[in-house]
Amino acid sequence: MLRSLSYAANRPAQANAVYVNGGESGGILARVVREGTAGDLLLPVASHVCITSVDAARILGTRLLAAQQRQPKVVAITLPLGQDIPLSAVGDMLALQIDDGSEIRGVVNSVQISATWGGTVVQTVRIGEQTDNRWAAWRNLLPQSPLLWATVIAVHADGTYTVEYPGGGLQRVAGEATVGSNVWVRGRRIEDEAPALPGYEITV
Repeated sequence: MLRSLSYAANRPAQANAVYVNGGESGGILARVVREGTAGDLLLPVASHVCITSVDAARILGTRLLAAQQRQPKVVAITLPLGQDIPLSAVGDMLALQIDDGSEIRGVVNSVQISATWGGTVVQTVRIGEQTDNRWAAWRNLLPQSPLLWATVIAVHADGTYTVEYPGGGLQRVAGEATVGSNVWVRGRRIEDEAPALPGYEITV
């Protein structure tokens, strides 16, 4: 039944926390942390207009952190199309037993259909969170500093600022801001102003 399998190395668990917020439209700011971790490895900040409640923040944060966990060893499966094998759809949960007796489970993220002159039609189904986008793969190889939300609490004579992060952490950073404002900080530098949103801590 199977025509081919494509394998990929499992990506180890990485980030264990993420800030989500409602962006310029308002809403809330929440730091979502995976339970049992220090919450010290952050994903980039995620903004969405629907983040107006703790429940919405928990859903988005959980989804982003779940993508950091180990993915299926098989990332693409080529199957015949027709008869007892229906066309897969993006978002479906696929469960398939392969030749060695093990079972593969994963969420379908893309489906490609191809046909030959002989009338054979097959579908290639990709599962898991991996992407074959070359730009995304290259970006993942580069060290990245997370984008953090902070409040400016002091300005110094040398033009630097002290910012305070949710939870009480302090850092001296460069950039431009005013005392009392909320800012986005990346790699010891203020990147931009941040929305003034009520903050929450969520463990998932």
